[in-house]
Amino acid sequence: MSGRILKNTSAYMLAGLLPNIVNLFLLPFYTRAIPPSDYGINALVSTTCSFLASFSGLQLGSALTRFYVTREGQSLRRYFSTLFWFYLAVTLLIFLFLQLAGPWMTQNLFGNSAFPFHPYLFLGSFQFLFMGLTAFLNIALRMQERGGRFLAISLTYTSIDFAVGIYLVLVRDMGIEGLLTARAISSGVYVLLLLCAVRSLFTWGFDRKGLWESIRFSLPTIPHSMANTVFNFADKFILGLFLNKSSVGLYDLANRFSRVFQQAITAFERAYVPDFIRRSEADKAETALYMHSLISKWTVLTVLAGIGMTLYAEEIIRLMAAPEYRDAYGIVPVLVSGCIMRGFYYFPAHAILFEKRTALIPVITVTSGILNILLNLWLIPLFGSVMVAAWTTTGSLAFSFLLSWILVRPYYRFAWPWKTILAMLAAMGLSIGLAFQIPNENIWMGLLWKTAFLAALLALLVGVNAGGLREDLMRILSTALPSRRRS
Repeated sequence: MSGRILKNTSAYMLAGLLPNIVNLFLLPFYTRAIPPSDYGINALVSTTCSFLASFSGLQLGSALTRFYVTREGQSLRRYFSTLFWFYLAVTLLIFLFLQLAGPWMTQNLFGNSAFPFHPYLFLGSFQFLFMGLTAFLNIALRMQERGGRFLAISLTYTSIDFAVGIYLVLVRDMGIEGLLTARAISSGVYVLLLLCAVRSLFTWGFDRKGLWESIRFSLPTIPHSMANTVFNFADKFILGLFLNKSSVGLYDLANRFSRVFQQAITAFERAYVPDFIRRSEADKAETALYMHSLISKWTVLTVLAGIGMTLYAEEIIRLMAAPEYRDAYGIVPVLVSGCIMRGFYYFPAHAILFEKRTALIPVITVTSGILNILLNLWLIPLFGSVMVAAWTTTGSLAFSFLLSWILVRPYYRFAWPWKTILAMLAAMGLSIGLAFQIPNENIWMGLLWKTAFLAALLALLVGVNAGGLREDLMRILSTALPSRRRS
């Protein structure tokens, strides 16, 4: 991997992990102040807002990702400003719709998990408003490849979210209402910080041609974004529809753990996309060969990290969460596997975007999303288990990866390291089975056995130099350790 990708990946990873790590740190307090049923309300509010965010700004952020590097100077500033104001106008219209239709939605669409519009979804609507703007502005900052600035903003946002959340939930004892209020306030501050960071991109003028080109490019990605929301949230909605809010709360807690892992994958994706587009513009054939090495390294490191999270999920939740949340540990390994499948999907998906074949994106995500919904609607009532939602989502994400790989081949063909991928996925499957077989009566003995397994696996991977792991470790050590000088 190039130095630029590694540097920005590290910054994006830290920026994405910080809020999730802080949330994990707060779990021992929040899970004792907020019952699983209220955590379920929080998840359902997030589901609603994220689905509506699929329409936010007609997904012009995808166009900004593709066309940013093709413009510069005043042309770039006029293009960005036009897209931003259009994005804001569409987002405000959806926000108004949510105020009008929200009371009907919360009482009629959630089945066994219905809840009042005020204060829950009302507060969530402000989080939606800021969520859309944050997504667009983050893309601009990402395309400038300013990982350090992104990290500083994330630190500030996380600190504010932490302080306001502690005050409202624990000091004022406002429960889930306090948590939603804190998220709305901190999200608003986040938008202001991002606006300051990209203020040099604003100018007067209207780029009608650029806006029309971007709308044509991004419209096909709206079904993709909706289907992507299905991957993230439809399982929670269907759990609430057929089971109860407490089941949604347990699932959401497990999802919080896997989200830490997902943020690391997203950080890499954010860092490598500008480099991928730049390389592909220069020499597509050479980039296709370069991707073999990149995907091989990514697979080994990502799956190894996923195995670690899989093995220790039970102990972490037992130590951190209130007793009524502890059954969530069994869901984490499956959701982590789904994160890995989503990571594989990113590689062919960005090749499709580079080729401007955006009509293929909704084919992939809508097909996979329909599969996910049908499986959930069939299997959740049949088995009445939260685990079903995790397995169906992971299976649908694997399907989306395979379908995207098939559809992109006529246009942009990578040299995939299939042996490495299959070997690492087999190791992941073994670790999931092991996580459920090791006796858990003594938490410390369980940790010892799992650590021994992880160390043996790491030694094996270094021994066979999987994905160039041994070479990378030697390079890191040679850089970190002081060199010996002869006198």
